Amino acid sequence: MPIDAAKALAAGPRTGEISWTPKDVQLYHLGLGAGVPATDPGELRYTLESRLHVLPSFATVAGAGSPGVISGLSMPGVDVDLARVLHGGQSLVVHRPIPVRGTATTTDRIAAVYDKGTAAVLVMRTEVTDADGPLWTGEARIFVRGEGGPGALAPGEGGDEEPGVVA
Repeated sequence: MPIDAAKALAAGPRTGEISWTPKDVQLYHLGLGAGVPATDPGELRYTLESRLHVLPSFATVAGAGSPGVISGLSMPGVDVDLARVLHGGQSLVVHRPIPVRGTATTTDRIAAVYDKGTAAVLVMRTEVTDADGPLWTGEARIFVRGEGGPGALAPGEGGDEEPGVVA
């Protein structure tokens, strides 16, 4: 099942809407172990609704929808066997504090495709904005075993970001 790098990179972005509530934020924080010990005033801001602050890493699960990695594997030009997929890395830039309650628009696209010889790496970029502007930008690196090597990624040219860059 090939990756067509040119098609994947040329595809228009996919947009969607996500929303979250204070309950979602609290459950995430409790799952991480925030709020312990419960008597620590500094920890109460992660569990007490009246003082709730949002940890920046909440952005990776906000909206409780399909993770960006999964949606990236259904983009145009990407037809891969899920059994050959590995989550290779993730980065997150939070542009301003995440509100405790929110609705936002997500925009996903394949930002780059790298040929690593025995694997291809897809870079999925997600930009999230609300009515007040950008909230966060995330990138996930998705390794697809067996998709790299000479002629494996069609069509493609060398790039300058990293050895084996197709785009």
